[in-house]
Amino acid sequence: MLTAAALLVSSGSTKTTSAPTEEKTQETTDAFLQAVESHSAPSLLGVWDMTLDSPRGEMNSLLTIFKHNDRLMGKTKDGEFGITKDGDELSWESPFKTPMGTMQAHFNGIIEGETMSGIMEMTSEMMSGRQMPFAAIKK
Repeated sequence: MLTAAALLVSSGSTKTTSAPTEEKTQETTDAFLQAVESHSAPSLLGVWDMTLDSPRGEMNSLLTIFKHNDRLMGKTKDGEFGITKDGDELSWESPFKTPMGTMQAHFNGIIEGETMSGIMEMTSEMMSGRQMPFAAIKK
C-alpha cells in the first residue's frame, strides 16, 4: 500500500517552500488526488474477455478499450466504436456479426473492479429489441 508521501513522490510533486501559499497548497492537493486516483482504481483501458449468452449458445469476443484524442473507444473483431462512460456505467453501439450477417447492437454495462456485466440489445431492423446478457473479465 502506498502512503500519501510515496504517492506525492511518485507523482513528482514534492516542492519545498518556506511559506505555503494558497496556490501551492492547491497544486499539492491536486497532485495528491491525481496520484491517488492513478494508483488506486483499476484501469478501464485494456483488453476484456467478453461472453455473450445468445440463443445459439455462448459467444466469446475480445473487447479492447482505449483512448484516442481524449475519447474513450472500443474495438472488437467486428469494428471500432465510441464508448460513453458515466460513473461505473458504460454504453456503446457497435457492429455485431451473426450467422445472418452484420447487425448493429447497443451495449449497456456496469463495471465492478475488473469485471463487467450488462445487456446487449439488437438495434438492427431484423432483430430489433432482442436482448442478451453479457459478462466480461479484464485480461
